[in-house]
Amino acid sequence: MHNYGCGQGKYFLKDGLLFASDICPEILQDIDRHANTDVHLANTLHLPYRDECIDAALMVSIIHHLATPKRRRDSINEVARCLSPGGLLLIYVWAFEQPCGRIPLMKFHMNSTQEQRIIQNSVSINLNGRKNIINNNILAFILWINSLFRKIFKSEKFLSISPSSPHSLPPPYPLFDSHTANLMLNSVITGINNWNPNLRFNLKSLTMSIEEQFAYELSSQIIEDVLLEVASTYRNITFYRYYHVFKKGELEKLIATIPTLRIISSEYEYANWRIIAQKC
Repeated sequence: MHNYGCGQGKYFLKDGLLFASDICPEILQDIDRHANTDVHLANTLHLPYRDECIDAALMVSIIHHLATPKRRRDSINEVARCLSPGGLLLIYVWAFEQPCGRIPLMKFHMNSTQEQRIIQNSVSINLNGRKNIINNNILAFILWINSLFRKIFKSEKFLSISPSSPHSLPPPYPLFDSHTANLMLNSVITGINNWNPNLRFNLKSLTMSIEEQFAYELSSQIIEDVLLEVASTYRNITFYRYYHVFKKGELEKLIATIPTLRIISSEYEYANWRIIAQKC
C-alpha cells in the first residue's frame, strides 16, 4: 500500500508494507516511524517506482493542491501506473459544496492531523530561510542587466571609438601620432574593462561627449532604481498555498479520462468528495 502526501504519517498498517511519500523533506524528518513503513521523498507527478508494484494507494488531500486539470490528471495517472491490476485507489478532495457555503475553520496544533497541516500551510509561507537565496538571485539579475546595459553603450552608436577584441594585445607603438594613440587608448581601456568596469568607464569618459556621458549615467541610474524597487517589492510578497475545490461530478469526469481506472464508488463525506477507483 502507498500513502501519497503522507504528511506526519497519520496512516500505517499492522500487516503488510506501507510506502509513505511526501514532497516536503522537513515533514518527513519529523514523521512518526512505524513498523512495516518505508518513507520516501517523492513527487506524485514523477514517482520513483516501477509499473504495477502497489496493491492499494491513498491520495488524501493531494490533487486539490495542483493548479491545472492536466497536472491533476497526470498525478492520478502516475499513481495508476504504479498500481497492480485490480489494485484500489482512494481519493479525497475538498468539495465546492461546503456547509453554509464556507470552508470550515480548523484549529491548528503542533501535533496535527494531515488535514489540519493542510489548513496551516494555507497561510503565508515563511521565507526567512530563503532570504539569502532570493537576495543573491536578485543581485545576479541586477548585475546581468547592468552588464547588458554597458554592452549597449559600448556600441558605435553611442561611442565614437573603434571596436577592439577584448582579448587582443595592444598594438605596436611605431610612431606617436593621433591615430596610433587612439588605438592604444582603446586597447588599454578594453583590457582594463576585464578587471574593473568602473575604472573602464572613467577612462571612457575621456572619449565620450558630455551628452553621451550624462545619458549613460542617467539611464544606468534609472534602471538600477527600478530593479531595486522590484527587488524590494518581491521581498514583501506573501505566498499562499493553492487550493482547487471540486464541484459535484468534476472528480468523476477527471478519472474517466484515465482508461486504466474505473470508479467503484463516489460519495460526499464531511465537506469532501471521496472516490474509490480500481485499476483495470
